[in-house]
Amino acid sequence: MFVLGAHLRSKKGSRPPTIPLIYLFVFRFVIMAVISISVVYGVRKVAGSRILDDPVLIVEMSDADESTETAVAKTIVLSYVLTPLISVSVTAALAVIQAMN
Repeated sequence: MFVLGAHLRSKKGSRPPTIPLIYLFVFRFVIMAVISISVVYGVRKVAGSRILDDPVLIVEMSDADESTETAVAKTIVLSYVLTPLISVSVTAALAVIQAMN
């Protein structure tokens, strides 16, 4: 990051416009933070203590039995197996964007 920042700092050119920068940083650090905190609070309020009883969240911190550890391991493996499926939605989104041009 420091090398990239130093490289960009050494470039000649105009400064970024102030108003769009303010908008960007307010949106990123204020509005999105409020939305994220609200979602977490809402989920916690709706789900209640069921979140705290989730073995996936507490298996490493507790003295869980082997069946719980196995369930967690299988859940993690399944999530890793299914993760590449995100490429389908990304490819579809890129196809839609390309079709719009």
